[in-house]
Amino acid sequence: MGHEYSSIDGIPTYREKCVKLAYGEDSVHAAEGRVVSCQSISGTGSLRVGLDFMKQWYPNKHAKVYVPDPSWPTHKGIAAKAGFEHAEYRYYDRASKSFDCDGMLEDLNNADDESIIIFHVCAHNPTGCDPTKE
Repeated sequence: MGHEYSSIDGIPTYREKCVKLAYGEDSVHAAEGRVVSCQSISGTGSLRVGLDFMKQWYPNKHAKVYVPDPSWPTHKGIAAKAGFEHAEYRYYDRASKSFDCDGMLEDLNNADDESIIIFHVCAHNPTGCDPTKE
């Protein structure tokens, strides 16, 4: 596209590629039309759109939104604006300056069922520390 406005839900070809990236080329869910997507500006904008959507449509109206520790303070504020209580899960071990996989897994295993979990998908912000496959 040049400088034209996209449709309200974003550029269709971009959204299709994002679904393939997130769910895989052979996703049964996508092939059956059970995956929907929309494009929004920035991570913060996407988070706001997503949590507003979840507040309206997610069956568990009292779900907590879990954010990594550390994360940007705006993430907690966006959860509150959408009407959710927030909690933190361990992500970064400040002493070793590394990903705290054991702490994260323990916290998420102890989270209430039907909680909403926010993951930074790459270059964890603000630490820059990402998990490895190992």
